[in-house]
Amino acid sequence: MKIILYIFIGIILVSISSCAGDNNSRNVVEPTETTTVRSDLLRSRKSCYAMYHWKTEFNPTDEEWGMMRRHSVSRLYVKMFDVVYDSDFDCEIVPIATTTFKQKPQDGVEIVPCVYITVDAMRRIYAEMLSEKVADLIINRVLNMVDYNELGEVKEIQFDCDWTASTRDNFFALCEAAKNMLEKKGIALSVTIRLHQLSQSCPPAHSGMLMLYNTGALKSSKTQNSILSYDDVELYLKNNTYKLPLDFAYPAFSWFVWFRGDDFQALISEVDVSNKVLYENVRDNIYEVKKDHDCKGQQLRKGDILRYEASDVDEVMRVKYAVERQIKNSNYSVAIYHLSSKDIKKISEDEINNIYDK
Repeated sequence: MKIILYIFIGIILVSISSCAGDNNSRNVVEPTETTTVRSDLLRSRKSCYAMYHWKTEFNPTDEEWGMMRRHSVSRLYVKMFDVVYDSDFDCEIVPIATTTFKQKPQDGVEIVPCVYITVDAMRRIYAEMLSEKVADLIINRVLNMVDYNELGEVKEIQFDCDWTASTRDNFFALCEAAKNMLEKKGIALSVTIRLHQLSQSCPPAHSGMLMLYNTGALKSSKTQNSILSYDDVELYLKNNTYKLPLDFAYPAFSWFVWFRGDDFQALISEVDVSNKVLYENVRDNIYEVKKDHDCKGQQLRKGDILRYEASDVDEVMRVKYAVERQIKNSNYSVAIYHLSSKDIKKISEDEINNIYDK
């Protein structure tokens, strides 16, 4: 019976049919410059070395577990599911891309469940009562997944959302509701913070993870490397009075950005650009497709462009030095995105140590 209940909970998060209302009379959480933080929850958040796991199957290899042990990684931020708006139904907010767990976490590794919330979903969460309902359903689903998969004690849950001015009130209301619920359980709420959000009010949460990757214009054909550029980051570092305690996440991944003309098509994780029959290196990190073919399920055409982007360690260290000097925080953790033996192999052991070093 217990298993059936978990399966039922896993199928649907919430279906909301009453979306009409007067936006002018809604009750939203007013953003403030300071966030009330329970000191006992902050004390439980010891600084550490961390990594992100952003796949829909939790099944780290022996090599990946070994890498974590060698670098004393004791916290793993694991995406549990995405929260989206499903346009097939009227105002329905549902979970998708739920992670399945093939393994339990190894001893000494704390799991921090993460939930990615799309901007489209946030636009529909516009009333205080609705925010409380959605927060309750998200938290219950996360904790049921933790219990069912035996992921250990939960000290923190993280919300990941690229909120903007138009969705700020909605996201803050959701965070306020979730924070209040989690505090009763002795669990902290953290949120991801993008660079452009540093100039805004702080979300009502206990801490934030400053995401120091995907800083450039990914979909522009003129961008050199959208993963990380010091020039992109420097613009946002003038404000060093951010009130929310921050941790820092740095990239260790690569991908190919696919264009047709100047139009962005998709991201492709791996491409064998050494195949000179199919690809020509026209300059630096730019490759031209020489003949039509299928690549990872994508139909590439002759003349298409692939831009190879990787996490340049020198650029990471330049950003790390500037950010951790400007944004003062004595008790911060350092995370690497993400846990992948394919990508981690491209970085030396010393370079990983340097990223983690404080």
